[in-house]
Amino acid sequence: MILDSILEANRSYGAGNREVRAQTEGAAVALVVCKDRRLQEHIPRAFGLRYGEYDHIALAGCSSAENDQGILRSACMAAVLGGVREILVVGHTDCHMASDVAHVLAAFEKAGVPRAALGSGDLRVLLGLISSPQSAADATAGILRRSPWIPPGSAVHALLMDTASGRLSVISRGAPERDVKQAVATGWDIGVSVTVPTVSAAGVDAPG
Repeated sequence: MILDSILEANRSYGAGNREVRAQTEGAAVALVVCKDRRLQEHIPRAFGLRYGEYDHIALAGCSSAENDQGILRSACMAAVLGGVREILVVGHTDCHMASDVAHVLAAFEKAGVPRAALGSGDLRVLLGLISSPQSAADATAGILRRSPWIPPGSAVHALLMDTASGRLSVISRGAPERDVKQAVATGWDIGVSVTVPTVSAAGVDAPG
């Protein structure tokens, strides 16, 4: 499994070897990683990868909802068209998306965006704030495992990266939790036009 080689390379990376390479045997992987620019110091070398060996899917907080077609479409295309067979959903310590609502609201107001501009809804739902980076990454991994869009034989893993050191720890490993035949019953259709989903409170940080 590519994940095991990545974890081995990451241990060397944490020990100071910034040129370590994971043994991917030519197989591509997808990294679903938070948008936080602090992580750019570690991606992709903390995974033992180099440019051209992975698909990078940026997702704020690594937080997704069950009906979020954006993350499903990106991961699906990486698997179907890019040949990706392992998807790593990587949260990170000290994630800004785990901030409390008051802190985020103060940041909006400091930036000149009044509370009224955000509407009257729950800001945690509207902005996709998370309770913890671990639960968000694990929940998003669970969504991908259950999706009929992800080809059989794919593996989706949830990990946590230490923002300062780049060290990785495994939250959960997993293979798809459904048979591809379920795609017919779900109503999902890659060929139809995509509409923006409505995110419910239940969809944020839902258990994976």
